[in-house]
Amino acid sequence: MRDLLLGLAALLIGFAEQSLFAVDWNSRDLPAVTCDLQKTNYSFVHEKGYHEDNAFLFMWATHMLETQELKFIKKTFGRLGFSNLSFINEDRHGAQALVARKKNSIFVFLRGSVSLREIFLDALFYQKKINDSYVQGYLHHGMWKNFEGMYDQIEEAVRKLNQRSNRQIFIGGHSLGGAMATLTGLVFEKKGLPLAAVYNSASPRVGDSVFYRDVDITIGQKLYQSVLKTDLVPKVPPAKWSAREFGELIGDSEAGQSLAGVVQKLNYDQTPGQLRIFMPGDGSFKLSDRERVEEERSYWRSMRGLIDEGSFLDVILELRDIVRGHTPGSYVCSFIARD
Repeated sequence: MRDLLLGLAALLIGFAEQSLFAVDWNSRDLPAVTCDLQKTNYSFVHEKGYHEDNAFLFMWATHMLETQELKFIKKTFGRLGFSNLSFINEDRHGAQALVARKKNSIFVFLRGSVSLREIFLDALFYQKKINDSYVQGYLHHGMWKNFEGMYDQIEEAVRKLNQRSNRQIFIGGHSLGGAMATLTGLVFEKKGLPLAAVYNSASPRVGDSVFYRDVDITIGQKLYQSVLKTDLVPKVPPAKWSAREFGELIGDSEAGQSLAGVVQKLNYDQTPGQLRIFMPGDGSFKLSDRERVEEERSYWRSMRGLIDEGSFLDVILELRDIVRGHTPGSYVCSFIARD
């Protein structure tokens, strides 16, 4: 039953994707929300703790990494006072990191490039038990492979910039880049590198409750996540405590109950740290742990309502709009328009 459900999910996602775009749902291929980025403030607070300017800078930086050519990125970051830029590429999966220095701080910007279909399929089919000195638990297989392919080079670049002084380190990324930022921050902290903060936006879940308990204990007070309220990706893989609502997407039936059982077995848990939800025109607000749980359950219930009330095409079009809103450019513009 489990394999049948997962295979059905894969077919539906693949059909929807091919019907709409005939290409992967990659953020490069989708038009994003637009805004005048020339009028925004690219300031940064070189301090621990959450600062909205810092959250915005990491969103904007990952947008630049995803949409601009290398020459333009170097010129723009140089104009903003960044120096010693090092670009690191993970060729197999398309992820990229930029390590740079500004004043007495070191920055690690992470961009993950992957289609929505791959996010779903990796989430459903592949979990890997990690036997690593610094990471424990069952992790999303695709995210771990991205991380493995880049981490050593990132640490080497950071240590080169930190040879003569104990510069504080800020890490951030968007989507899968946000997931890698969490992993990088966790390992940096355990290795004694001077981690100041981790900012991620739109990050999907990385691992099970064992992994996240370790993250919470180690860097929970330094981890800050920003999520656009309508974005689907930060809610996948679905958490174990929203298993029932997620299973009901395919109906209140034996199949729905079986799907809920699969979600519970995968044991994905709530991302630690501070979570801030924002919407254009509605501001941003921090959610408590209880509010996080209810917000996610409500999201899956609303998706079930859409399925009940609309046609299959309506659902696919809604998913297309959600994916458009997931792009780093859309996050930047939505964050600007939040007030």
